[in-house]
Amino acid sequence: MISQKLNITRMTLQMSCMLFLFLFIHSSSVYGQINQSGSINELIRNIRETMPGNGSNSFVIPGNVELQNFQTIVSDLRQKNLGVIQSKLLQYNYEFLKFTDTESNRVFYILKEKSPISKGWGTYVYFPNSTDSLSIEVPHPIWDSNSWSLGIKTFISTNASWFLMAGTHRYANSDTSSDVAHVTQSVFHVMHKVIGTPIAIQVHGYSRSNSIYTGYPDIIISNGTLYPPSKLFDLKAKFESKGFSTGVFSFSTYQSLWRLGATTNTQGQWSNSNNKLFVHIEFEYFIRNSNQHTDNSVTTLRESFATITSIEYEKSINTQNKKYQINQNFPNPFNNSTFLSFEISQPLQVDVTVYNVIGEVVYQELGREYETGLNYLTLNLINSRSGIYFVQLQSKLFNEIKKITLLK
Repeated sequence: MISQKLNITRMTLQMSCMLFLFLFIHSSSVYGQINQSGSINELIRNIRETMPGNGSNSFVIPGNVELQNFQTIVSDLRQKNLGVIQSKLLQYNYEFLKFTDTESNRVFYILKEKSPISKGWGTYVYFPNSTDSLSIEVPHPIWDSNSWSLGIKTFISTNASWFLMAGTHRYANSDTSSDVAHVTQSVFHVMHKVIGTPIAIQVHGYSRSNSIYTGYPDIIISNGTLYPPSKLFDLKAKFESKGFSTGVFSFSTYQSLWRLGATTNTQGQWSNSNNKLFVHIEFEYFIRNSNQHTDNSVTTLRESFATITSIEYEKSINTQNKKYQINQNFPNPFNNSTFLSFEISQPLQVDVTVYNVIGEVVYQELGREYETGLNYLTLNLINSRSGIYFVQLQSKLFNEIKKITLLK
């Protein structure tokens, strides 16, 4: 009888231990990060191959609460509050990996959607040992074929702090909501903002097999404005030293490169308005389809950006920035309307007045508030005759006049 009781007690203890072990393992897999190792290149390749494709209608537009939650997760990563991240991701079918890349011998933290992908919100890789000065972004990993490969190689080679990759085909949805480079209601765009690295390189691709790109160079660089910083022209020279024909989208090349100028890119618009350097690069198909050309491109980006830290970049910005810069209108001459851009170092109230050659006011906008950074305004002279006009921009910092020409 005593022996039977001892056996029952022993079985009870064993079952209790097994239950405790089960609960411990279950809790570990749910609330802590998952530890994995392998090739990060292969991991990103596998994620790319499981993404929903064109017309799948698989991109779920996130709400504001979801977007805010991803912002807090970035803060948790940076502050090393790693224990809370997996629990925050569970409701979105996401998992949190601590990933050791066996090729570079580096440890990364990865936010990725579990398979099968049900939301299409993207993959985000954080390298905590970086200077936090550079991010690499791939918004069209399927449409721009092999851009994911060029992007992840650049991320590793430049010691960048973040790698962002969209989670579906650019045209997964029938509307534009799945094209994360041109919408703001996406985790991809919110991650770009909350990460806020001083430099963001966005990798794109195009093909001259499409007749609309006949005559385009091998590589087109842009920051999404007509007046890019000198850094982009330095990058152009380095690509050309590797044998690639390269163009920089600007005021002087607008007519020839406007299709790939990134003027509607929402990440570029945010970076430019917040005094960050945005580098949008279009690589022709033959570059992305060749390991040698891809490696040469990655080497060029490493030579240009890998040694730049956030402190060095902020110093260069502070020494180079003027209090203001007013650019010539574009196009000029123009038909009915044109736009003019100016850059200011602080919020300002600016008066805009357009005069004809005899001093009559034909257009006026007084007292409008403009934000720090690059600003645009449209001048509509549809009711005016052809001829020469003068635009006066006046504020407490400046009083300048630009000559413009209306041709109808």
